Amino acid sequence: METKELQKQLRNIAAKMGWSINELARNIYTEMNDFDCEDEVRKFEQNFIKSLSRSTTKKEKLSEYLDIISRHHAVERHSVILPVYRSTGILNKESEMAMKRISESITKSLN
Repeated sequence: METKELQKQLRNIAAKMGWSINELARNIYTEMNDFDCEDEVRKFEQNFIKSLSRSTTKKEKLSEYLDIISRHHAVERHSVILPVYRSTGILNKESEMAMKRISESITKSLN
Protein backbone atom coordinates (compact mmCIF):
# COMPACT_ATOMS: atom_id res chain seq x y z
CA MET A 1 0.00 0.00 0.00
CA GLU A 2 1.07 3.55 -0.63
CA THR A 3 1.39 6.28 1.98
CA LYS A 4 -2.01 7.90 1.32
CA GLU A 5 -3.78 4.54 1.49
CA LEU A 6 -2.09 3.65 4.77
CA GLN A 7 -2.97 7.06 6.22
CA LYS A 8 -6.58 6.52 5.17
CA GLN A 9 -6.64 3.05 6.73
CA LEU A 10 -5.39 4.39 10.06
CA ARG A 11 -8.02 7.15 10.04
CA ASN A 12 -10.69 4.57 9.19
CA ILE A 13 -9.66 2.41 12.14
CA ALA A 14 -10.03 5.37 14.48
CA ALA A 15 -13.49 6.05 13.05
CA LYS A 16 -14.60 2.40 13.28
CA MET A 17 -13.44 2.20 16.88
CA GLY A 18 -15.00 5.55 17.81
CA TRP A 19 -11.56 6.93 18.70
CA SER A 20 -10.12 10.34 18.00
CA ILE A 21 -6.79 10.40 16.17
CA ASN A 22 -5.15 11.22 19.51
CA GLU A 23 -6.75 8.13 21.08
CA LEU A 24 -5.51 6.01 18.19
CA ALA A 25 -2.01 7.43 18.65
CA ARG A 26 -2.15 6.82 22.41
CA ASN A 27 -3.19 3.21 21.86
CA ILE A 28 -0.37 2.65 19.37
CA TYR A 29 2.10 4.25 21.76
CA THR A 30 1.03 2.07 24.68
CA GLU A 31 1.34 -1.06 22.52
CA MET A 32 4.88 -0.03 21.53
CA ASN A 33 6.18 0.97 24.96
CA ASP A 34 6.31 -0.68 28.36
CA PHE A 35 6.24 2.58 30.30
CA ASP A 36 3.85 5.45 29.64
CA CYS A 37 5.32 8.88 30.28
CA GLU A 38 2.62 11.46 29.65
CA ASP A 39 5.04 13.91 28.01
CA GLU A 40 6.29 11.19 25.66
CA VAL A 41 2.72 10.16 24.84
CA ARG A 42 1.84 13.76 23.92
CA LYS A 43 4.95 14.03 21.72
CA PHE A 44 4.02 10.80 19.99
CA GLU A 45 0.44 12.01 19.46
CA GLN A 46 1.71 15.18 17.79
CA ASN A 47 4.14 13.27 15.58
CA PHE A 48 1.48 10.70 14.72
CA ILE A 49 -0.98 13.38 13.63
CA LYS A 50 1.72 14.89 11.43
CA SER A 51 2.51 11.48 9.96
CA LEU A 52 -1.13 11.15 8.87
CA SER A 53 -1.05 14.43 6.96
CA ARG A 54 2.38 14.41 5.32
CA SER A 55 2.89 12.78 1.95
CA THR A 56 6.56 12.27 2.86
CA THR A 57 5.81 9.89 5.73
CA LYS A 58 7.50 6.57 5.08
CA LYS A 59 5.01 3.84 4.28
CA GLU A 60 7.04 1.41 6.40
CA LYS A 61 6.32 3.48 9.48
CA LEU A 62 2.60 3.63 8.71
CA SER A 63 2.54 -0.11 8.00
CA GLU A 64 4.15 -0.70 11.37
CA TYR A 65 1.45 1.42 13.07
CA LEU A 66 -1.25 -0.50 11.20
CA ASP A 67 0.24 -3.82 12.25
CA ILE A 68 0.56 -2.69 15.87
CA ILE A 69 -3.02 -1.45 16.14
CA SER A 70 -4.36 -4.58 14.42
CA ARG A 71 -3.13 -6.57 17.43
CA HIS A 72 -4.73 -4.21 19.98
CA HIS A 73 -7.21 -6.10 22.17
CA ALA A 74 -10.04 -3.62 21.56
CA VAL A 75 -9.63 -3.82 17.79
CA GLU A 76 -9.58 -7.61 17.90
CA ARG A 77 -12.60 -7.66 20.21
CA HIS A 78 -14.62 -5.50 17.80
CA SER A 79 -13.65 -7.77 14.90
CA VAL A 80 -12.36 -4.85 12.85
CA ILE A 81 -10.88 -6.33 9.69
CA LEU A 82 -7.62 -4.72 8.68
CA PRO A 83 -5.78 -5.15 5.39
CA VAL A 84 -2.58 -6.44 6.93
CA TYR A 85 -0.83 -9.55 5.72
CA ARG A 86 1.08 -11.25 8.50
CA SER A 87 3.82 -13.65 7.62
CA THR A 88 3.36 -17.09 9.14
CA GLY A 89 6.85 -18.34 8.38
CA ILE A 90 5.34 -21.52 6.95
CA LEU A 91 5.51 -20.51 3.30
CA ASN A 92 8.72 -19.94 1.40
CA LYS A 93 9.81 -16.35 0.74
CA GLU A 94 8.46 -16.34 -2.82
CA SER A 95 5.01 -17.51 -1.69
CA GLU A 96 5.00 -14.97 1.16
CA MET A 97 5.63 -12.16 -1.33
CA ALA A 98 2.85 -13.47 -3.58
CA MET A 99 0.42 -13.53 -0.63
CA LYS A 100 1.39 -9.99 0.29
CA ARG A 101 0.73 -8.79 -3.29
CA ILE A 102 -2.65 -10.54 -3.30
CA SER A 103 -3.55 -8.89 0.01
CA GLU A 104 -2.56 -5.46 -1.33
CA SER A 105 -4.53 -6.06 -4.53
CA ILE A 106 -7.68 -6.97 -2.59
CA THR A 107 -7.28 -3.88 -0.41
CA LYS A 108 -6.98 -1.63 -3.48
CA SER A 109 -10.06 -3.16 -5.07
CA LEU A 110 -12.10 -2.55 -1.90
CA ASN A 111 -11.14 1.13 -1.63
